[in-house]
Amino acid sequence: MIAWHFLQSDRKLAYPPHTPAFTGQLLTVDPARLELCEYGLHASERALDALKYAPGPIVCRVRLGGRILTGADKVCAAERTVIAMADATETLRAFARACALDVIDNWDAPAVVREYLETGNEALREAARSAAESAEAEAAWSAEAAGSAEAAAWSAAWSAESARSAAWSAEAESKQNTRLEAMLLELLQIKG
Repeated sequence: MIAWHFLQSDRKLAYPPHTPAFTGQLLTVDPARLELCEYGLHASERALDALKYAPGPIVCRVRLGGRILTGADKVCAAERTVIAMADATETLRAFARACALDVIDNWDAPAVVREYLETGNEALREAARSAAESAEAEAAWSAEAAGSAEAAAWSAAWSAESARSAAWSAEAESKQNTRLEAMLLELLQIKG
């Protein structure tokens, strides 16, 4: 099974002994002890799901093997091989901005927010975050706008780690996952 996995920025595994990960690396664990969320080599079939568990911005495309347990949004395997790895910080920010732009027409976005989302100019990021927070305080948000557009714009303006929150509805989730996977595959320079 081919899946997605994220690492912290130091590219080390989250569990002791915090082994550095690298492309081509094969990790193995005791297949008899596998338990989702408890023991094993975890990953997700969808990038958006993997992002929920991301301890950092290093994206890995992995091949899982041996015994595999499947959950709703993640899998646990006895073997995991890193196929490709890259720092996805800028890709995640671009993804968050794209998601926010999908819903920007649902609220009266300040010009600096729109400009940051459209250009990705990091010099505008803090100003965009502040403007989005000010706009929130001043506006009477509808439930839809508060739950989607403003939250997505704030997320994009503030944090790459919050990129998944910009995928604001179940209806949009599949589209957002397709977009995210395409962006990550391009970053990793591999095909599906």
